[in-house]
Amino acid sequence: MPSNEKSQDIRRPTDRNAKIWRYMDLPKYLYFITNRSLFFARVDKLDDPFEGSYPKPDKEKKIEFLSKLGDSTPPIPPEVVEKMLADDSKIARNMQKDNFLNCWHLAEHESMAMWKVYGEQNKAIAVQSTYEKLHQSVSEYVTLGLVEYLDYQRDTMFAGKQYGAAIFFFKRIAFSFENELRATMGRWKPGVVDPDQKYDDNEVGWDHFVDPAAFVEKVIVSPRMPEWIFRLIKTLTEKNGFYFPIERSLLDSSPIF
Repeated sequence: MPSNEKSQDIRRPTDRNAKIWRYMDLPKYLYFITNRSLFFARVDKLDDPFEGSYPKPDKEKKIEFLSKLGDSTPPIPPEVVEKMLADDSKIARNMQKDNFLNCWHLAEHESMAMWKVYGEQNKAIAVQSTYEKLHQSVSEYVTLGLVEYLDYQRDTMFAGKQYGAAIFFFKRIAFSFENELRATMGRWKPGVVDPDQKYDDNEVGWDHFVDPAAFVEKVIVSPRMPEWIFRLIKTLTEKNGFYFPIERSLLDSSPIF
């Protein structure tokens, strides 16, 4: 089954055939074609500590709401309100450990900035697909959507949302150059949420098994990749049973005067 598109509050490309790119280093590419899987990183293992956090205005509203419970009828004891506030932060932190991300770059063309950020420039690889092909290739347990970029000091996640904010589809505006299409998966937790739940700190992410041949349109290798590595990638790709086009990036080609 294709990805879950039920939420109307998660933005998706208007052009379902829009190109998407996943930039990675050589070991991650080999992992992808050997295991036939997309790796979803656990959110708390990512480099950006703001993943899954709230913009300042949204957090202040939540604190204000919980604090006013002490004035309700009948009033809630102050120590209970204080615990609710503490548990709310713990639950938000736990959400980082219960959710997993796989990230793509939405663009018509390859990006020099992305080459530099997501791998050694002379050894990086970009897998190119489309939104629709990726949507059809993952399971219903995956949600795809465009990341929205906010000023976390001033903006709110809830502006223009009908049902609520999907917290893992937001990032700080400093990352807007990524123009990210994000795939998410979450840990299903029945019953009451335990703010003191324990987690395995050795868990770094989940594999989601796919057929690369079903959605990879082509593979582009770094502009400065040595020829022997380029040939090795072609050989290993074919040995794993895949024959999608593998091309060298032209971004570092000689200018014409």
